[in-house]
Amino acid sequence: MSEREYPVPGFPNYTVTENGDLISYWKERRILTGCKVKGRRSSGRVDIRHDLRRGDGTFFRKRIYQIVAAAKYQRWPQPCELVRHLDGNSDNNSIHNLEIGDSINNAIDDYVYGSKTTTLEQVDLAIDRLMMLREKMEQ
Repeated sequence: MSEREYPVPGFPNYTVTENGDLISYWKERRILTGCKVKGRRSSGRVDIRHDLRRGDGTFFRKRIYQIVAAAKYQRWPQPCELVRHLDGNSDNNSIHNLEIGDSINNAIDDYVYGSKTTTLEQVDLAIDRLMMLREKMEQ
């Protein structure tokens, strides 16, 4: 039995699998490996991106986790949204490990999984600001 494939919104010749593989159907079905972008992320890992080809021959370059999340939710993340890795492992791009979220929850994830550090004073300040935002939104 084959793994379910999810279409990439706006790109009918591409799908992603549940385990996070990007598949192209341009001439034949093939799993894409992406291109390594010069430079490294702050974590030290090489940044892997893919060029999705449009019907007019132009390309759209995105990170693999953005493509997988777009296929999962059938929409591209808005500029204010981030893609979260729920298990804290940024190399695990399976469809069930990704969620579209915000910078607040992404920062919390970073702290929980040990990729960033913070102080109690910074946490208290963030809580105070969130509570003010909540009160404003409730009005």
